[in-house]
Amino acid sequence: MSLELNKIAAAVLTGGVIAMGSGFIADLLIYEDHLEESVYRVAGVEEPVDASADAGPALEPVLPLLAAASVDDGEGLAKKCVACHSLEKGGANKVGPALWGVVGRKIGGLGDYSYSSALQEAPDEAWTYSALNGFLANPKEWAPGTKMSYAGISDVDDRAAMIVYLRSLSDDPQPLPSEDEVNAVLQEASAVMEGAAEAVEGAAEAVGEAAESAAAAVTEAVGGMAAGSGISAMLASADPANGEKVARKCAACHSFDEGGPNKVGPALWDVVGREIGGHEGYSYSKALSGMAGKTWDYEALAGFLANPKEWAPGTKMSYAGIKKEDELADLIAYLRSLSNDPMPLPGKAAVEPVQEDAEDEDKSASAQPAAISDEERAEAIAAFQQRWQITNELTTVAKAQMVLEKSEVSAAFLVEAAKPDRGKSLAQDCADCHTWDAEGADLIGPNLFGVFGREVAALDGYQYSDCFKAMAETLPLWKFWSYQLFDKFLAEPGLYLSNCGGQHASVASRDDRMALAAYFRLQDDSPYRVD
Repeated sequence: MSLELNKIAAAVLTGGVIAMGSGFIADLLIYEDHLEESVYRVAGVEEPVDASADAGPALEPVLPLLAAASVDDGEGLAKKCVACHSLEKGGANKVGPALWGVVGRKIGGLGDYSYSSALQEAPDEAWTYSALNGFLANPKEWAPGTKMSYAGISDVDDRAAMIVYLRSLSDDPQPLPSEDEVNAVLQEASAVMEGAAEAVEGAAEAVGEAAESAAAAVTEAVGGMAAGSGISAMLASADPANGEKVARKCAACHSFDEGGPNKVGPALWDVVGREIGGHEGYSYSKALSGMAGKTWDYEALAGFLANPKEWAPGTKMSYAGIKKEDELADLIAYLRSLSNDPMPLPGKAAVEPVQEDAEDEDKSASAQPAAISDEERAEAIAAFQQRWQITNELTTVAKAQMVLEKSEVSAAFLVEAAKPDRGKSLAQDCADCHTWDAEGADLIGPNLFGVFGREVAALDGYQYSDCFKAMAETLPLWKFWSYQLFDKFLAEPGLYLSNCGGQHASVASRDDRMALAAYFRLQDDSPYRVD
């Protein structure tokens, strides 16, 4: 291959990586979940078939990289394969078939090995370089139903190295791709690049439109709150009895009785109106002890309980927060009741009856709500933004788009339609690593009780792997376990836990994933809802 052609190949591949990376970001921002069938059908009308509906992201071509790939690097990568495959000439089949002479061999064609139907019906006839590239990148996606449990090799350079090493396992290695074959692949990659660029441009336009809609929603909601619709207004109709039920999930870390002891967290008797970080005998984090002089008024409690880690970065409070405004108000009303002298509800002075001797005053003016001050308006805006940020970890625009996106609602419909009993049966495969009852212990994996709505990698007391911590840091739109994240993670754990030593098993069937979601959703005092 000439130096000039090498430059062209490098430029095209670099551009492809940029385009596909942009496409992946766009997919995170705007995730569209298509229904498998139209909800309404018109009699006598055939629906068109969209051949591109199931098309996934393009796979980086490997042919241009093979000539320069390192056999030694591939041999190093192949060490993880020896548990299931033999590599030497004449080697026996193990869990997987022997790999000597695999390049160019008929797929599913090793006579003394029992292949899955997925490989017996593979899209390619032989293990060409392109077929190996697709299979090694993601075995379960390339051959759905394959017995191959390995998650795949995400880096195209590593796949190239692995393939040239497998090519070397032969007395008569297959020839490397010709210059014409490489040129054809590069031309195809260039066409994919152009399509990806157009898709990214379209996604950017869609995000821009979503930004305008989200900004309008913020303006409208802030305006409504400024008129008196915040936590203060909600407390007037809050239900302390329901708040006591909500508080049950707090009992593991807090006591509620008068004179009750500090536990993992401080005692909560008389907490409303108490100085923040000031309860005697409890060692607070710097995040709260640094707020000395401030008190747990209603707005402070609403902000903290809605999203502790956002309101007080560095707090020891591991709870992800309360998503529903009515439950938040009910809980605060219950906490208010934990006192011999409860703090007055806000706004009482503003509703005193008008004196009868004010008849000469303009009664129409007195009937109007009092104009709010700049300080009150600022507090209303801050309270709204606090609640908004429960579902906004990256930016208001990006997270608002995901919340308003129909995909999570669509997933919720599928979960509602799924059978929890089926999920309960499937969940037995999870029992070796997880428990899911309220008092269940962490095993190899964390307790799954209340998993939906819980922050990723944030269950107090469980030691998460670096891979899971990294997953939480690199999924700005999915900080919490939603139906979408649960579905996508179980479908392809390797995409989220790449380069980890141990891989979580995937669940190939979406029906099974939805059934599991339906079952685990019920393992909660207050099952997760999308509303």
